[in-house]
Amino acid sequence: MLSTAESDIKILYSSIIYVELNHRKLHVCIENGNMLYGKYIRTSFSDTTAPLLQDERFLSVHKSFVVNLEKAKEFQKDGLIMDNGAFIPVSRLKYSQVKKKYFSYLHGDLK
Repeated sequence: MLSTAESDIKILYSSIIYVELNHRKLHVCIENGNMLYGKYIRTSFSDTTAPLLQDERFLSVHKSFVVNLEKAKEFQKDGLIMDNGAFIPVSRLKYSQVKKKYFSYLHGDLK
C-alpha cells in the first residue's frame, strides 16, 4: 500500500520497477510508466521498504533506491538500467553484493 495525498493505493509487487526516497517521500515507478508519489514518511526508508526486501525479487542498491530485479535489464559499473530505461545508481558500498545478487537472479539461482 502506498499512501498518497489523494488516497491509499494497492500496488502489486510484480508491477514495481523501483522505489525511491526523495525528500522523505516515496516515489514508486510502476510498469505502466506511471510514477506514484507517496506522502512524507516518518520512518526510515529501510523500515518502510522492509516488506519489499523480504521478497527475493527486490534489492536495496543505494540508500535511496530499492529495485525489482525482474525489471533490471543491464548491470553497469555504477548502476542498473531498468526495463523502462531508468538508470538507478548502485552505491560503492553495496556494489559487490548487488552484482552478485543480480547475476544470481539472472541465472535463476534465486527464482
